[in-house]
Amino acid sequence: MSAVVEVWMSELAKLKDKVGAKKRMVFSSKAKQGEGDDEVKEQVVFKEARIESSRMAQIQRDLDSSTLSDAKVRLLMDRFVPW
Repeated sequence: MSAVVEVWMSELAKLKDKVGAKKRMVFSSKAKQGEGDDEVKEQVVFKEARIESSRMAQIQRDLDSSTLSDAKVRLLMDRFVPW
């Protein structure tokens, strides 16, 4: 059993090394692109935040408009609750 765990841990270590190497390559290539990309990234983040906030506001409006009145709840309870 311990041999199986040892093999498993060695395979995980190999995968971790591969993923770490890929991440280092991606980060180094992004650093070479320059600082001009930072402003573009900020604009993209702000745009995505505005879109997300408008989407959340729409969801909140939908939730507020879809509430049931007490009378409707009572009618549904009378219809579907077995007495």
